[in-house]
Amino acid sequence: MSGGTAADWAARADATALAVRRDEIDRRALADLPETRDALADLGVRAAHELRRWRDARLARLADEEPGVAAILRPRRGVTAGYLAASLAVAVAYALFFSRGNLGLEAEVIASAVALAFGAGAMALAAPWSPRRRATAADATMAWIVAGFGGAAAIATAVQAERAGGGPAVAVAIALAGGIALVGMAGMTTVRRLRTPRGVREREAVRAAEVRDELGEAVARARRDGGEQVAAALARSDPDAVEHARAELAAAYAVLARRGLVAATATPHEPGMLLIDDPLGRAARAIGLPDRDPLVPALARAS
Repeated sequence: MSGGTAADWAARADATALAVRRDEIDRRALADLPETRDALADLGVRAAHELRRWRDARLARLADEEPGVAAILRPRRGVTAGYLAASLAVAVAYALFFSRGNLGLEAEVIASAVALAFGAGAMALAAPWSPRRRATAADATMAWIVAGFGGAAAIATAVQAERAGGGPAVAVAIALAGGIALVGMAGMTTVRRLRTPRGVREREAVRAAEVRDELGEAVARARRDGGEQVAAALARSDPDAVEHARAELAAAYAVLARRGLVAATATPHEPGMLLIDDPLGRAARAIGLPDRDPLVPALARAS
């Protein structure tokens, strides 16, 4: 979609393009002010980097001062990936029971056993074994979801083996061992969770909500600061070019409203706002911060 006005882009953009590249509207509207456009784009990138650095420093300090609260808030991508892999593996093992032998009963038993073994291994990597890692409510919940499906899948595998006239004994043993291991790890996670006194858990949950609000306010503050920078940049720019950019955005909004992509009552934003809003919003979502107070609510990403 190179070239053309903001209205041209709005006429061709679908909902996905509007969600992931909506700043293109501002880039085109500010085509007659390239220095202002590029300065605001650089400002948006720098603001996003600053937000990331602030968040890393804040969570590092939180881990030293309140490790239990940090465990609730700190993104753990490796742990999440482990739970996801375990969930998918046990779901595959469970689903094979309902194939009713279409793939061959013995083959299904072996495949289920492999899936359960993989699921148990993934769960072992995700489980909170280390005393330094606090077991959270999310850990316990995910562990029991996986264990429930895993235990059911292990029993279903044994049933499939019976249908196959006994089935491969080694595969059945592996499947049952995987199911038992999953239940055992879920129990261990729950025990570790319950070792933290209830009063402490409740206080940590309240503090986590307070810190989460603080993180959201940091996003909102970065956006407010960016909005002020946009206003200052436009004030320093050629007035006729700024008015032309505003007219471009008004035309783009009219097109989007006609296509049902924005509300008919939506007020066009100031040119350049999306160059700040987009990188900050992407950074906030990527690092697990509340995506608070968008500068352009009419085009805000749906939660």
